[in-house]
Amino acid sequence: MQDADWPALLAPTFPSGSVLARSSLSALASALRGSSSSSSADGAASMPKQGSNAVKTSKGAPAPAAGQAPHFVWTLLADAYFPPSSSTAAAAAAKTERAPFSAFWTACVDRSLFASSSLPLKALGFSLVTLFLPRVAPADVASLLSPHALRVLANHLRREMSGSGGEKTLLRVADKLVTSTLPAYFAVSDANRAAALATLKRLVAAPDSQYNAFDTKVLERIVVKLDVAGVRGWVAHLRGVFLAPTVDDAAAPANGDGADDVEQEAGNDNALVEDAQARDKRLTAQRNWALDQLLFVVRNASVAKDDDVVTALLEFLAVVGWFDITSEATKGAVRLPSSLSLLPPLALAHTAS
Repeated sequence: MQDADWPALLAPTFPSGSVLARSSLSALASALRGSSSSSSADGAASMPKQGSNAVKTSKGAPAPAAGQAPHFVWTLLADAYFPPSSSTAAAAAAKTERAPFSAFWTACVDRSLFASSSLPLKALGFSLVTLFLPRVAPADVASLLSPHALRVLANHLRREMSGSGGEKTLLRVADKLVTSTLPAYFAVSDANRAAALATLKRLVAAPDSQYNAFDTKVLERIVVKLDVAGVRGWVAHLRGVFLAPTVDDAAAPANGDGADDVEQEAGNDNALVEDAQARDKRLTAQRNWALDQLLFVVRNASVAKDDDVVTALLEFLAVVGWFDITSEATKGAVRLPSSLSLLPPLALAHTAS
């Protein structure tokens, strides 16, 4: 079969002769989620509701049952990208024309499953994260949390919005991923532990997420798996959030046609004041969040840290809590720790209690 004319056999669906070629990913994604790329009007009807290619939803239960494992073809695809080094599949996979794994994941999982409105398909996406997690290199683990995956994960982890409504039925599946599966993976080895920092940043940083997208307890379960170097990186990230919070400014009001309308000018001034106040509240909320995370590092005995980490953190908290820093240290003045950059004057509404 190795000498078969695969382009002719797979045409017109996969004209390149490889189902993993970049040009084949769209058709492959449609086949994997159970629909035909040529279907239009009946496309929604052909989507799987239950079966081997979806996670079953139990009747009378507010959350999907554990369901069946992903279809075995997903395991074959995982072997194609990450074959066991001792198997003959490794040499065959090296000769196969295939798109980068990031392109495969984006087309066949993120856009095809997580971007779908189907709960079983989204649940299948979470199962695939678990399937590929031990296979990808630790440095690439964060890439499994792709943009649509992050959105679905954050939406279904908002416990205050969960309940009897059907939209939040993936709470249990999402909760297991972030509170059990990922922490267990990070605890396996030092190499896996090194991936925790990149995953944390992926959960809280733009452009695909935001600082308060996930509950702090979700983040804390991962923070306790960091090694000392990872804790230093996490502290540096939080310090950067505090010093330079990212808040989108409201669009400036458009200029008028030149008429002297006093009432309109007064209204614009009031709007600017309200926008500034709202922006200050968002800045304060983001800085308080960063301070809460820093205090967790200091207080929690399960977080790996040494004296240097604790000392630098306490110095940082003391300086930003008690002083308005308006200029850099000069000769003869008390010099700030090297970890601090120039801080603008600010008023903190945070208490350490």
